[in-house]
Amino acid sequence: MKFQRVAVCGGADLEIRSLLDRQQFVDPLGDAAEAGRSPATWPLSGQGWPSAQKLADLVQVWELDSSRVLEIGCGLGLASMVIHRRHGDATASDCHPLTEAILQANLLLNQLPAMKYVTGNWSRTQF
Repeated sequence: MKFQRVAVCGGADLEIRSLLDRQQFVDPLGDAAEAGRSPATWPLSGQGWPSAQKLADLVQVWELDSSRVLEIGCGLGLASMVIHRRHGDATASDCHPLTEAILQANLLLNQLPAMKYVTGNWSRTQF
């Protein structure tokens, strides 16, 4: 894992824990395999992406009002954490088996309270 500071336009920086690079693959309990994640796609959720940075910048100045926000495919949860930090109603969601643990670590790093998270699996119907 690596730690980095992510600047959010108009807001305080966030400390983010992420995978070292796109080659990192660790699945000692077989969670990724059980979730249908191949080693080639496994590290994609654990990286900081430019689109996530842009979304975080946008939601930093977005008028939240009483909006409820579901971030689907949240990866590191950067945008969800920005909304959560602003006291918005955000739920982060991803299909990767380690996303919730990484999100919880990032919330702790930034001294933010727990937030809502839902594991998704978009390859099957959920009820």
